[in-house]
Amino acid sequence: MEKRKLGSITGKTSPIVVRVAVFAVAFLGTSAYILSQISNGEVLEIAPYFLIAIGMQFVPFFVRVTPEPFEPPGLNSITTLLALVPAFTTYVVNDAVQINLLPQVSGRTRIELIQTVMIAYMLATLSYLVGYYVGIGKRITGIFPDLAGGTWRRSRLIHVSLVAAALFVPAYAYFQARVGASLTDVTQLAAGKAVWREDATLSWLLRSVALGFVPPLLFVALNFPKLRWGRAIATVGLLALVSFLTVRLGQRGTAAYCILNALIIVHYLGRRIPLSVLVGIGFGLLVVTNLLGAYRQTRADQIGTTNGPVMTVNATRTLTEHEEDRERIAAVAVVFHYFPERKDFLLGESWGPLLTTFVPRWVWPDKGYLFMWRETAIVRQLVGAPVPVNYLGLLYANFSWFGIVLGMFGWGAFQRGLYEWFKKNDKDRSIVVLYSVYVLYVGPTLLQLSAALGFVLPIYVALRYIRIAPPKPKKQPVQGPKLAAPPALPTPSPAQAAE
Repeated sequence: MEKRKLGSITGKTSPIVVRVAVFAVAFLGTSAYILSQISNGEVLEIAPYFLIAIGMQFVPFFVRVTPEPFEPPGLNSITTLLALVPAFTTYVVNDAVQINLLPQVSGRTRIELIQTVMIAYMLATLSYLVGYYVGIGKRITGIFPDLAGGTWRRSRLIHVSLVAAALFVPAYAYFQARVGASLTDVTQLAAGKAVWREDATLSWLLRSVALGFVPPLLFVALNFPKLRWGRAIATVGLLALVSFLTVRLGQRGTAAYCILNALIIVHYLGRRIPLSVLVGIGFGLLVVTNLLGAYRQTRADQIGTTNGPVMTVNATRTLTEHEEDRERIAAVAVVFHYFPERKDFLLGESWGPLLTTFVPRWVWPDKGYLFMWRETAIVRQLVGAPVPVNYLGLLYANFSWFGIVLGMFGWGAFQRGLYEWFKKNDKDRSIVVLYSVYVLYVGPTLLQLSAALGFVLPIYVALRYIRIAPPKPKKQPVQGPKLAAPPALPTPSPAQAAE
C-alpha cells in the first residue's frame, strides 16, 4: 500500500521540479566549493555576483519539459556564459581582479565597477526572460515570411549552387593571389586578415566568400528526412572545405557559426542532438578558435623561428585563453566606467550607421568615419582597443539602465515571436533552414545587421527560388441562400373538379 502511494506521488512530480531541485543542490554545492577555494579578498568580493549571473543563464533549460538548446533563450544564455565563465575563471586562476582595458582603475573602484557590470548582466537577463516568456511576442508571428509547404526543385538548387560558386571561386582566387601563402596553409591568418582589413573597398570579398556556405547548408537540409550516407558524407566534406578556406581569411566566427547552422538543421530535421553532445562540440570549437586566434596574432616571420601556438584541451586554460582573446566583460566595464560620468549618453547615436548600411564600402570607403560611436568603435574611441561591445553595453551607453530594461525586454518579445513562428512548421525544410540563420544572425546591433545581409538575405532569396509552393486550394463558388419552396396548392375535390 505504501509503495503504491509513494509511486503515485512520484509519478505526479514534474520533471521540471526535479531538474530545478537537482540543479539548485549542485549549483549551491559548487558555488560553496568555489568560494572556499578563493584566497584573494577582491576576487571573493566579486565572486557571488558572477555566480548569481551565471546561475540565471540556466533558467531557459528548466522551463521546458524537454530542454531545447536551440530555442532563442538557450542560445542567448550560451552566448552570455561565454562572456561570464571565462572572465570569472581568469580572475580565480590569476588570483586577482584586473581590467586590462582600464589599467588606471584600481582599488575599491575596480571592484565596484565589476560588481556593477554583473548587476547589469542580471538585470538584462531578467528583462529578456520576462519579455520572452510573458507571451507578448506571440502576436508578431505574422512579420516572418511564410515559406512552409511545397517542395524543393533539384534543378533550381543546382542553379543556386552554380551561382554561389561563380561568386565564391573568383573572389577566393583574388584573395589567394594577394595573401602570399600556400592554399593549404592555415597558419597565416594574420596575413589573411590583413588582405581585407587594410583595404576598406574589399568588403565585397567577405560577402562573396560567405556565399560559399549557402550550398552546403541547403544540402544539409536536403539530406533529411531520408538520409543517404554517401550524400551526407559529401555534404560534410563540402562544409568542411568551405569552412577551412574561410578561416584562412582570418574569419573564425564565420566558420563556427555556419557549423552551428548545420547542427540546428540536423537537430530539427534529423535526429535531436543531446545537450551533452552539444557541450562537447562547443568546447571543441572553443579550443580550435583559441588556436586559430593565436595564429592570427602571430606574424608570419615568427612561425618559422618558434614552435608557434600550441593547442590545449585543458578546460581552465581554454577558458582563460578565450577571455584574453575576447575581453567581453572588460569591454562592458569600459562602457560603465565612462558613461555618464566622463561621456554623455549617446541617445541612439550608435544606430546612426543604419542610414548608410546599404551603401557598400567599395562605393564609399570612408563611411565608417561618419559615425564613430557604433558598437565596434565605442571602446576604441574611449581607450584605443578594437573590442566591440555587446547589446547590453550598447543599450547602457545610449540609454542608461532604462535602456537595458526596455531593450532586453523588447528583444525577448521579438525572439518569442520568432520561435512561435518556427514551431508552427518545425519539420518543414525551408522553415528550419530559415530559422537557423534568423536565430543566429538577426539582431538589434549593426554587426548582426551586417551578418543578416551576408547570410539571411542570400538564404531567403535562394529558398524563394528553389521552393515550389503548394497549389492553393480552389475557392468554392459562393452560393446564395436557398429560397424556400412555394407552398403546395391544395388538391381540388372531385366536386370542385367537376365544376
